[in-house]
Amino acid sequence: MSKQEEIKQALAAATPGPWEVINLGSINIAKGYSHIDGKHTAQWIAEMDVQEESELEQAEADAELIAKAPEYIAYLLACVEGLEVSKEIEIENHAQSCFDYQAQIQTLHDENQSLRRSLTSEAVKDANYNVELVRLRKELEIKDSTIETLTKQITDEVAISAAAIVERDRLRKGIDEIAVGMY
Repeated sequence: MSKQEEIKQALAAATPGPWEVINLGSINIAKGYSHIDGKHTAQWIAEMDVQEESELEQAEADAELIAKAPEYIAYLLACVEGLEVSKEIEIENHAQSCFDYQAQIQTLHDENQSLRRSLTSEAVKDANYNVELVRLRKELEIKDSTIETLTKQITDEVAISAAAIVERDRLRKGIDEIAVGMY
């Protein structure tokens, strides 16, 4: 089970929110708090005992963070899942682009070989083919230029794909580190 799945299961198993912070002399985190006829009722999640008055502000800030934790975790999980889906789609698109460029390069390479053969045999046979020779040379230059451009694009796409994979792995590691920090 991935750390992300483990976090999802822990979040699903916890008391559903919203949670709130209640200060009753000690700092409490609860769901559904009410104070009726002198009675405090709630589903109590946690209690923080504050020994010194100087610790009260920090304890309240800690309690607020704990009370918001389920909401924050759900939000971060949704963000990570969205990023993972987006990165996977981006990686698939870049991979498809690379395959498409490779096919185009092969087609251009084959055409170039054909043009070279035509150029060589036809130019030697007849002086009338000089015009065709010039045209074929220009076409060859254009196709060579296109191959160079496509080769650069493949290189760029591979670099983008590699960056996307690194980013995805960084995000997964960040989630694992957050998850480890929570436990």
